[in-house]
Order: sequence, then structure tokens, then C-alpha cells
Amino acid sequence: MTENAKESYPPKEFICTKSDAGVLLWMERSESKKVTDARAAAAAAAAKSAADKTAADKAAADKAAGITTA
Repeated sequence: MTENAKESYPPKEFICTKSDAGVLLWMERSESKKVTDARAAAAAAAAKSAADKTAADKAAADKAAGITTA
């Protein structure tokens, strides 16, 4: 079984999706979308947090070095 594999049993379609626990599960399409959308949102939030921290660290280093930015 591989992630994103699909099985169709009309009227439903099932997608192999990695759960939050890291286990591959067959999920109905709408449930799979909820899980993958939540994972993408969490990854985006983590990336933004990391970028914000990097910017704050740079600003602090610049301030300590006496560098001013406009």
C-alpha cells in the first residue's frame, strides 16, 4: 500500500492516507482531504514560525552589531 493510492467503490473513492500517527490508512476522499489539508496548514504555520524566528534573530543580531535598517 502506498500513500495516495486510490480505490474506487462507487459512489465512494478511498485514498490511502498517512494518519497523524504515521500509519497508512484507507480513508474516504473527504476525510483524506481533511487530514492532508490539516497537515499542509500545520506545515505552513511551522514554516512561517521558522521564518519569523529567523527574522527576529537577524534583527537582534543587527541591533547588537549597531546596524540599523530602514
